[in-house]
Amino acid sequence: MTININIYFPAVNIHSHSIGAAFFLSLLPLHLIPTHFPTFGQSCNPLPTPPTLHDKVALSLYLICAVSCLSLSSWFHTVSCHSREVCDAAHRGDYIGIVILIVGSITPGMYYAFYENIFLQVFYMGGIIIAGITSAYIVLSPHHRSHRWHRTLTFIALGLSAVVPITHILFTQGLAHAREKMSLDLIVAGGASYIFGALLYAARIPEKLSPGTFDYFGSSHQIFHCFVLMGAAFQYAALRGMVWGRTMAVGKTIAEFEGFL
Repeated sequence: MTININIYFPAVNIHSHSIGAAFFLSLLPLHLIPTHFPTFGQSCNPLPTPPTLHDKVALSLYLICAVSCLSLSSWFHTVSCHSREVCDAAHRGDYIGIVILIVGSITPGMYYAFYENIFLQVFYMGGIIIAGITSAYIVLSPHHRSHRWHRTLTFIALGLSAVVPITHILFTQGLAHAREKMSLDLIVAGGASYIFGALLYAARIPEKLSPGTFDYFGSSHQIFHCFVLMGAAFQYAALRGMVWGRTMAVGKTIAEFEGFL
């Protein structure tokens, strides 16, 4: 007698993002108290808490978005073997989570990039939010939900919308300012991680090159999850760098004012 056993093994997809969600959730209260979190640029210096309530909200917003995306992703893979209705609902939640992470990665950066110009803050943050809503509508439509490349390119286009405000900063403030005050290098690294992982996922590499070899480990979806975590970490480090730059600017202004007195 021959017994056919279908093995369903989504553990990597479930736990990679559930552990990531727990990690970013743990950072939410920690970054609000005095600490010594290192950044790539100031690894030996104490990193202060965000200087204002608005700064704390901006950083908290990113962490909440990251936790939401990773939790929704983990939940989808957990219940994907359930009924069709539950799986479809969780799958839509997974797409919404990706949009939330992308918008949540860009919006706080726009807050810091245009810190002294509230009009440009509102303009660019509003534009990103509208683009996010539009992207969510597209990927949730029945036509695009069945096309992996359509969804992937929509997500990539949403992420690349950040190029517009970044270009604005480069033209008005210069590259040195963008790298020092906006952590441009880390932003680019985070965006590249998201995009590279998404392209591997859409192209089904490496399983497309060797069918059957990566059925349980090393599939494009698992690799994509790892790149999402890497990109989220880069984005968080970039925001901490922006907090550092803003705090140092505030400290310098206060010192100059006290020196004038």
